[in-house]
Amino acid sequence: MILRTERLIVRPWQRADLERMAAWPRFPDPLDAVWNWPHLLQAHGTADLFFLTRAHDPCRQEWTITTQAGQVIGHLGIRAIQQAERQAQLGIGLGYPFLQQGYGTEALRAFLHAFFGAMGFQTLRLEVAAYNSRARRVYHRLGFREVGAVWQRIGPTSDFGFLSAPAYAAVRPLFRQDGAAMLALSSEMTLTALDWQRRQP
Repeated sequence: MILRTERLIVRPWQRADLERMAAWPRFPDPLDAVWNWPHLLQAHGTADLFFLTRAHDPCRQEWTITTQAGQVIGHLGIRAIQQAERQAQLGIGLGYPFLQQGYGTEALRAFLHAFFGAMGFQTLRLEVAAYNSRARRVYHRLGFREVGAVWQRIGPTSDFGFLSAPAYAAVRPLFRQDGAAMLALSSEMTLTALDWQRRQP
């Protein structure tokens, strides 16, 4: 599947895209360090294994988001695909230089047309960190509804000492310690084909 919008192309994921993603500037805020995973794959030499594992998973489908000129700016995928129920779980992320330019909304809107149209799915689910207000605004704008919340393990507590800084006071209640692990509150959201179709002109 290849999708085209005014500014973007959403095409099947390729192994070489991981190198292009690893060349992006890193997210500077430690709160967003999880999105530096392409850099970690390159540093650990595990990009080949990562790509092969995902490419051969029958419960996943992956795409790369590029500009019309071919610059790789993000990644989009569905996982936990349940063919019988025609549902899946969304994952999407953009490189740090490409945020706040409407790219995520543009790519996701095109993908939703295909997901609920030609691909024939009925339900798309996702989980988004409660502190990620930027992403939550995008999902709400596209019609996703919050249906629950869950605490998720995000790493060892030793990686989150920065949360004690005054700058993170507002988001601190969205984290909690569980032994040596740090948990973050995530919102569970869903969008159905019927709800999506009702929102279309």
